[in-house]
Amino acid sequence: MSQAYFDKARFVVGLVALAAVSAVVGLSVWAVIAPPAFGWSPVAVMSGSMEPLIGTGDIVVVEPSDGEDLAPGTVIVFVGAPSGGQITHRVVEVSPDGDYVTRGDANGRIDSTPVSPDAVIGVGRMLVPGMGQPLVWVVNGQWVMLLIALLIAIVAAWASRWALLSEYDPWLTGVKAPPVPGGRHRPAMLMSSVIVVVSLLAATMTVAAPSRAIYAASTDNVANSAVADVLQPPTALTATGGGDVTLNWTITSDTYASGHRVFRSTSSGGPYTQIAEITPRATASYVDSPPNGTYYYVVRAYTTNWESTDSNEDTAVVVPADDYDAVVTASDNCPTTFNIDQFDTDNDTIGDACDASPTVASTGLFTDNGQSLGVADSRGLSFGDVDGDGDLDAIVANDGNPSALWLNNGSGTFADSGQTLGTSNSDHVALADLDGDGDLDAMIVNDGNPNTVWLNNGSGSFSDSGQTLGTSRSRFVMFGDVDGDGDLDAIVANDVAANEVWLNNGAGTFSDSGQTLGSADGRSVAVGDVDGDSDLDVMFVNDTAQANRVWLNNGSGTFSDSGQTLGSSNSEGVVFGDVDGDGDLDAIVANNNGQANRVWLNNGTGTFSDSGQALGSADSRGVVVGDIDGDGDLDAMFANDNGQANRVWLNNGSGTFSDSGQTLGTADSRGVALGDLDGDGDLDAMIANVGVQPNTVWLNDAGPTIGLADFWQSGLTHVAGAGSDRVLVFVASNEQQSASTPTLTGVTY
Repeated sequence: MSQAYFDKARFVVGLVALAAVSAVVGLSVWAVIAPPAFGWSPVAVMSGSMEPLIGTGDIVVVEPSDGEDLAPGTVIVFVGAPSGGQITHRVVEVSPDGDYVTRGDANGRIDSTPVSPDAVIGVGRMLVPGMGQPLVWVVNGQWVMLLIALLIAIVAAWASRWALLSEYDPWLTGVKAPPVPGGRHRPAMLMSSVIVVVSLLAATMTVAAPSRAIYAASTDNVANSAVADVLQPPTALTATGGGDVTLNWTITSDTYASGHRVFRSTSSGGPYTQIAEITPRATASYVDSPPNGTYYYVVRAYTTNWESTDSNEDTAVVVPADDYDAVVTASDNCPTTFNIDQFDTDNDTIGDACDASPTVASTGLFTDNGQSLGVADSRGLSFGDVDGDGDLDAIVANDGNPSALWLNNGSGTFADSGQTLGTSNSDHVALADLDGDGDLDAMIVNDGNPNTVWLNNGSGSFSDSGQTLGTSRSRFVMFGDVDGDGDLDAIVANDVAANEVWLNNGAGTFSDSGQTLGSADGRSVAVGDVDGDSDLDVMFVNDTAQANRVWLNNGSGTFSDSGQTLGSSNSEGVVFGDVDGDGDLDAIVANNNGQANRVWLNNGTGTFSDSGQALGSADSRGVVVGDIDGDGDLDAMFANDNGQANRVWLNNGSGTFSDSGQTLGTADSRGVALGDLDGDGDLDAMIANVGVQPNTVWLNDAGPTIGLADFWQSGLTHVAGAGSDRVLVFVASNEQQSASTPTLTGVTY
């Protein structure tokens, strides 16, 4: 190769080296020398959290800032917690309290701790690419890289002199020529100068262009999204309704999420209201207890200052548990405190409606406590805590005298309140909070006189509301919220006219719905949801050999005959209850004229079939159900007429009943009620009798059901044998004794 070609090659290498040195010098000026002129300072980027726009080893030139009024998208340098080191990240949100939510552009999540304004050191204004790389190598101990870079710099500086030749002008003749003033030929000097200028301009543009794109608060740079972290939402949300709403979901996949927030709406798609914040993240369920209705739910993941988008939406319908008053109240959720709508018979703080065993273990054996409560030709009665002292009082509907209120002292002993409710000719009474003031009011139905509503003042003193409801020789009344407006309406069974539905306006004032359910000869009515559609249906039982009827509610209080004819007996009483434990309401009907009482089983859709059982053959006038023996199922008690004893029938748990063998009085009875009258946790009874026969109270013998068998037969003789020098006999206090005292021979005890 000739000297001329060699000189040209060396000159080109020199120009490249000169350009590199010039660029480095230019960048160094911007990184180190220029910032102080503006009062700014350089900060080396030590990690890749801001890539791809700001890389490891870049220099961020920072303008000092007081940290106030910074917009989302701004790159800031701040003192990070808890390490105290400097962090260069972007503002993605300003929180309501003025702190900044930050994130590295390359990070998949926002920073864990918001940045307060006083922790902000400054705002990024310029970016000098790569000029902090030597510092990164030093900090990371990458000495080989530092040595290589140093050697390259030395070689480049040495080679750059080839662009500054003073002996040759290789682009003209390739021969030695005398130097020009200044030591070089003009073309070579010009070319070298251009290289230096271009390199410096390139260095400047390298700083200016990215700085504008990276640090502008508002940017159209796709790579710089300048938005908050995108938390992954929870998935597979399910909402299961009923008495409550049970929510389950699959948790967010982002492990840095703090937990989940639950939102509810009454409309699909929202707007949603937050109802719960669930931590930790691993928790994936929640139980909501809203009022009756249809609700829509979503769940979001959240961190300290950010939420995910919504999960899928799911819906649930709340149908409160039946507390047997048919009004949607807090009592439907089985509160731990006493309320007027739902008693806690066994005092275990679980309301009877939700208690698998609402009574304590008992023998189910009744004893007359010796009280004679009036001789006023009583026809019906109801229990309720009318004076607010926590025990059950009794209102008795009388035919020959005004109806009476009997107050309980808590131990099952009753005293006449002295109040006279109405005049006479009353057949039945029902208690409930009719005017929404938190105490129990009464409706009394009369034979030949209008039915009346009596309002309680809260202490057990009743006043006539002045309403006269119908004149149809009414026999029985039951309450229920049949039109779904949150108050208790009245369903009345009439003798000489059609049965009626009276609608409550919420203040205890009733209006006739205009419906006529059946024709005549109604004797009693039961109210409950027999077809499982979450509204209250009714069953009327009729006298004079007319079939009993089931009327189904359309949800707004309008009833239609189901078409069923249940028996043809002269029926007097009916009660609903789940006697076979299959989750629907069955019916027990009390019949008179020597016809057996019947158990009708529901198939769950409101269709009833005769179980085939005949419970006695007495002239029954009324029936109630309750867990009399404390074994967890519903037993039955019948009030019988014509001098026949009242009877208790025990359930085996599957809806099959057996006579307990007890005979509770021989008066002519018309009504019976069950309730814990003496506060011992089991169900006692009061029986209403007609004529001049007093009403009676029968107490259930509570206690462990250890009742020892009666080992001795009447007249049995026992002779002690060898080794049997004594016999110990244990008799439970409520155990029946043998008919005669046993004879013991040769026994020491």
